[in-house]
Amino acid sequence: MQRHRRKIAKVDRRKAYPLGRDTAVILQPEELPALAPAASRNIQLCRFVEPALLSDQWYERPYYLGPDGHEVDYFALAEALRRRKSVGIARWVMCKKRYLGALYLQDTHLIMITLQCICRTPT
Repeated sequence: MQRHRRKIAKVDRRKAYPLGRDTAVILQPEELPALAPAASRNIQLCRFVEPALLSDQWYERPYYLGPDGHEVDYFALAEALRRRKSVGIARWVMCKKRYLGALYLQDTHLIMITLQCICRTPT
């Protein structure tokens, strides 16, 4: 495959989502706002795993979580993580972007660490 090094004007650039090795869907600029996730303060817990399954290489940025007016629920979840000795895998939206993270217990409070996502092009 030959590569050409020429500048493309910003108005002529497009984003694409790969479907396969040689196929992609090209997105038009007017389609992008509809793809942005809705703002939310919810955190969706997907599953619980053993802490040994996640090494430090996956961690990006920590966020300390507070009860936000729901102290009973917050500390019940913290206690459940302590008893199970597990980590919650969670999804959430922040600043119009979707994140995947690990929910840990630190002392008696919760900490969410964003996880690196290694995405591969489908073959």
